[in-house]
Amino acid sequence: METAGLILLGTVVGYLATVHADFLIHRNIWHGRWRIVHRGPLRWLLYPHYVHHWKAHHRHAHFDKDVLMRGDYVPAESHQLVEGKYPEEWHIRYGLRCTLHGITIKGLECVSHYLLVYLVTPQPYIAALVWLLLGPEAGIPVLVTPGCAVFTQIMHRYYHMSADARPGRSAPASSPAWPTNTTSTTTSRSSRTTTTACCPSATACCGRCWGIIEPRFC
Repeated sequence: METAGLILLGTVVGYLATVHADFLIHRNIWHGRWRIVHRGPLRWLLYPHYVHHWKAHHRHAHFDKDVLMRGDYVPAESHQLVEGKYPEEWHIRYGLRCTLHGITIKGLECVSHYLLVYLVTPQPYIAALVWLLLGPEAGIPVLVTPGCAVFTQIMHRYYHMSADARPGRSAPASSPAWPTNTTSTTTSRSSRTTTTACCPSATACCGRCWGIIEPRFC
C-alpha cells in the first residue's frame, strides 16, 4: 500500500479509536460508572477525573451557568465548595485545579495526566497493533489522534459561552444566543440564587447531569 494510503488508513482508524476511547472515558470514568474509578489500584489515577467532571463541572455548569455563558470563570467560592470536600486528598484538589474544575486543561503536566487515562481504553493498543502490522506510516496517525480530544478539552469553556461571548462571533439578530424552549426558575442552594434551564431533549438525565441526583457510586 502506498504511503498516502497508509496515512489515510491510520487517520481513519485513529479517529474511530479515539472517538470510542473518548466515549468510554466520558461515560464510565468521568461519570463514575466503572468500579475501578472508586476502588482498587487505579483509583489514584481515575478518581480525580470523576471528581473534576461529575462533582465539579456538572455542578458549575448548572449553578454558575450564567457566569460561563458570559465567558467568565467560575467564582472562587464555587470552587471552594467542591475542593472543601477533599481536604486530605491533594491529588483530587490537584486534578480540580489542573482543569479549572473541568472547564479546560492547564499545562503539559496536566495534559500528560489526561492522556494517561487512555491507557485503560483500547486506543493505544490499537495504535501499537496498527504500527506492528502496517508500519509507522499508519501507526503514528493512530497514536497521535488523541491530541484532537486534548484540544477539545482545552477549549471546552467556549462550549458553555453564548454566541455573543465567544471571540469573533455574535448571535444573529433574528435568533437568541440560547434556545427559546427554556424556562427560568429561581433555585436557592449554598446561599446563592441562580437561573435554571430545563432541557426537554434530555429530561431523564437533567438532574443527574447537573449534580442534583448523585450517582450510585459516591
